[in-house]
Amino acid sequence: LISNLTGRNNRGRLTAQVLQAQSAVDLVAIFSPEHGFLSIEEGNVESTTDNASGLPIYSLYGDVRRPTSEMLNGLDGLVFDIQDIGTRFYTYATTMAYAMEEAAAQGLPFVVLDRPNPIAGNYVQGPLLDEGELSFVGYAPIPLRHGMTMGELARYFNEERGIGADLTVVEVAGWRRTDWYDAT
Repeated sequence: LISNLTGRNNRGRLTAQVLQAQSAVDLVAIFSPEHGFLSIEEGNVESTTDNASGLPIYSLYGDVRRPTSEMLNGLDGLVFDIQDIGTRFYTYATTMAYAMEEAAAQGLPFVVLDRPNPIAGNYVQGPLLDEGELSFVGYAPIPLRHGMTMGELARYFNEERGIGADLTVVEVAGWRRTDWYDAT
């Protein structure tokens, strides 16, 4: 599971807790983005252990920015559940794309639990990022305010950037492009 404190169900339970409670799921590792699994870290984030479950938490924001083959060894797939901010320069979208690349390289399915775009999806604004300026804060040449959900970004990255991941998007239910986060 690639997640942080924004990964929650409609009752406020962490996605990690929800998955652990499912008999059909064997959650064996957590991967954390910028600011760590608890969303409180600044700067490089160290890998650690989750106190609640005892599972390893592999940092994807430090010396390592993508899952390594050692981290993925023995996994059957990756699930991504992080709320994005709706702009190109947030690192969560690149973390997702890098993880998709590594999942594709290892032949692992990649599942995105979609979330609403918090600043609505009916506005696309700002300049496109130049292809020569791609970085960890800009994975693809998209506008500053892209108007997509994380699931839509995953599909876009997979197709337009040629990732080729075995991608499944669990679409956000009931969200309309005109909805701001407080309306969801």
